[in-house]
Amino acid sequence: SKHQWGGLHVWFSLLFVVICIVHVFFNWKVLLNYFKDQSREHLALTWEWSLSLL
Repeated sequence: SKHQWGGLHVWFSLLFVVICIVHVFFNWKVLLNYFKDQSREHLALTWEWSLSLL
């Protein structure tokens, strides 16, 4: 029935959120390093563009 499908939707949504949280927990260092590397590349590019404008 429609009510049962709604219940399944809620449970699978909660399961998905829990799996995402566990995934982020186990990959936290990798994610931080990725964003640090991206910010360094962005800053380097900004520095080069700023220098070229002089």
